[in-house]
Amino acid sequence: MPTDVARRIVHYVDDFKMSDERLAAQLDCSAVEAHGRYDVARDVVWDADVRKAMDELSRLAAERGMSVSELVEKFNA
Repeated sequence: MPTDVARRIVHYVDDFKMSDERLAAQLDCSAVEAHGRYDVARDVVWDADVRKAMDELSRLAAERGMSVSELVEKFNA
């Protein structure tokens, strides 16, 4: 599932509190399938956000000549 589609589905459910039935109408599928698509979308969004955070950590660590582990240790100290 493309990330932009996943973000839209998660936005509908989490921010608009859209029910499975209303989401199913938007996605033109059954409520059970809509709930499954939401679960997949939530995982896609989570993975994308984690990748973005790790990319930023890697960038910050590289700027400072450190590994990501060293940067995190320094932050937690």
